[in-house]
Amino acid sequence: MRSLPGRNRNRYTAAVSNKRIKENLVKVDAEFAEDIHIRIPVIPTVNMNENNIKDTIKFLSNLKHIKDIELLPYHRLGLETYERLGRVYELKDVEIPDMEMLKKMAEVIRAEDPEAAVKVKGE
Repeated sequence: MRSLPGRNRNRYTAAVSNKRIKENLVKVDAEFAEDIHIRIPVIPTVNMNENNIKDTIKFLSNLKHIKDIELLPYHRLGLETYERLGRVYELKDVEIPDMEMLKKMAEVIRAEDPEAAVKVKGE
């Protein structure tokens, strides 16, 4: 999921809103009785702040089939591909979050929703 509540947070976020993503997630939750696994890339300066995480959890708490939430640390693995394609990788200067930063975001989620099953990738 991108930054919520559907508006751009800064120049790095996608130029489109989250409206379709959120609508599709609500639709999947309503139409299928299967577990939904939420994976959130955590990107400093984009979505790694308490307000964004709280907004995300408020939205997800209305869904019935969320099994777990996994926080994924931002990485620069796509940098070389962008360079080979002659494209600008706008996130190249964004710091990579360390485990402590990710754990803090997980704590924010648990404080908002003590029932949430939160995982941190690499923990």
